[in-house]
Amino acid sequence: MSTPTTLITQPSAGLRLSIPSISPQSNGLPISPGCPTAGWEPASLRVPKPLGRHGSFPNPSFTPWSSSSQASSASTSPTALASRIEPGTYIAFALSKDAILHNHPKAANVVARFPTKRYLGLVTGSFFYNAEGGELVQELVVVFVSTAASTRLDAASHSLPISPAAGVQPLRTGTLFPFANCRQWATLGTRLLVDNLYKSSLSFALVDEHFDRFEALVNADYDDMRSVFERTGVVDEDPAVQRLRVPEAALPADIWLDIREADPRVDDALKFPDEVHMLEKFVQDAYDYCSE
Repeated sequence: MSTPTTLITQPSAGLRLSIPSISPQSNGLPISPGCPTAGWEPASLRVPKPLGRHGSFPNPSFTPWSSSSQASSASTSPTALASRIEPGTYIAFALSKDAILHNHPKAANVVARFPTKRYLGLVTGSFFYNAEGGELVQELVVVFVSTAASTRLDAASHSLPISPAAGVQPLRTGTLFPFANCRQWATLGTRLLVDNLYKSSLSFALVDEHFDRFEALVNADYDDMRSVFERTGVVDEDPAVQRLRVPEAALPADIWLDIREADPRVDDALKFPDEVHMLEKFVQDAYDYCSE
């Protein structure tokens, strides 16, 4: 199998469009293959912090991509402060074809024709770091907004309705949410690297007291997941649920602050992992074809 040097790959999983995260909540891997080290928890059990929208910038851990001094200067620079997307803010997002084309030139025809969709999510974590070459990068932890009544998880226990919606005490935003009957999932989501940011005079963010309600649901959801992990050794027994959890790797994305750029009634965010998997397969096939 032929792969370009810019690809991030896993021996057993093949090509990945994402890159490893260096956020604090992404650290920690089992020392013994197949057997978690004592005290270790999978990334999907680590609550993406800071959930509090007024929290300080978390410092990324040391990696070959950054140093602590770089992370500190990036986190407090005027550029970072001006472009930071605050936790509690809703965004529309899509895979960045520009970034994928740059990293996978041999698959240019496949990527150019691939129909990426725009999805809706809530930012729960936001921080900056200096990537290789000194580029300032913003990484987001985003949890999905969905119109699906249920998945393999019980919607009533793991999500909350967003106003306007029928139901008990839906979450409310400062600016009227433009879509009816959506649900906010607590721990189903993704991790994104901001490639292109499209700003707007409109901001759709949860009001403080409702963000607090959401945070309480997140903590309860993680407690349930941790209980299952301690009992069975796995976070989710259902692989379909596992692939919807916030991963350790981040995907390059285009971000819109005007969430009307997406329509969850047409493109449900719970389908985003399927889109990523499909594009990864197409790109891998393109490289396999070039190597023949």
